[in-house]
Amino acid sequence: MTQRKGFYVVWNPAGCAPVYQHATYDLALAEAKRLARCNPGNEFIVLGAMMVCVRSDVSIEQFDTSRLEIPF
Repeated sequence: MTQRKGFYVVWNPAGCAPVYQHATYDLALAEAKRLARCNPGNEFIVLGAMMVCVRSDVSIEQFDTSRLEIPF
C-alpha cells in the first residue's frame, strides 16, 4: 500500500461540499480567512484529511473472444 500525502479542505456548513485540496494547513487557513472576509457571518472550517478507505474487491474476468465474430 502506498502512502499518500494528507491535505486540507475548507468547508462552509451552509454551503456546498469542499472540492479543492490544499497541500498545507497554512494555504487552507489563508483561503478560509479570504472566504470569511468575502462572506461576513459565514463559518469556514479548515479540515485535515487523515486517511482514505476504498473497497477494492472488484475482480475482472477475461472472456474467450477467439470465436467472437465481428458483425461488420
